[in-house]
Amino acid sequence: MEKKARTSYPINDLIARRWSPRAFDPTKAPGKEFILSLLEASRWAPSAYNAQPWRFIVASRAHPDEFQRLLDCLVPQNAAWAKDASLLLVALADTVFEHNGKPNPTAQFDLGLAVQNLLLETTSKGMFGHVMSGFDHQRVIDTFKVPETVIPVAMIALGFPGKVDALPKELQEAEASLRERKQVYEFTCRNTWGDNRGI
Repeated sequence: MEKKARTSYPINDLIARRWSPRAFDPTKAPGKEFILSLLEASRWAPSAYNAQPWRFIVASRAHPDEFQRLLDCLVPQNAAWAKDASLLLVALADTVFEHNGKPNPTAQFDLGLAVQNLLLETTSKGMFGHVMSGFDHQRVIDTFKVPETVIPVAMIALGFPGKVDALPKELQEAEASLRERKQVYEFTCRNTWGDNRGI
């Protein structure tokens, strides 16, 4: 299922097509080269001092035990549909610069850039991704022995489109609802804060 954005101004088609479904096809598991291509896209994101502070824990449904370990970290509401994804990831940020040991204040921002690269590459290959904040951060840390300087920021379900009618009714309605975004003037200003006359 595609749910292309209704944009107010022209944008790249790949950005317009990217969205966050919950209905995934549980029968499909991409191969190693396919997965590495997705991660390669994240590799080429920009970052402060080129520190590349993004880290990913990756589990494919081709490896059921590993997949289940990540699935168990999700809150039940997310696990109920994410179980059908082809891949589950934890996106983490290394909050300390490797070159000088000082705090990296933009680590999470840089991670977000890497994740968006990954999501756009995913979309270009006919898959979709759904980023989730609803997961047990401490369980991720304990289960995967995450170092103190690295923080779990989000989990991501990646997969091929599935049948919407396989979802619970309330999620079917959300899947079919129109995508909404603030208008550009609502999040931009000029001259002084709150001056939203437009660019």
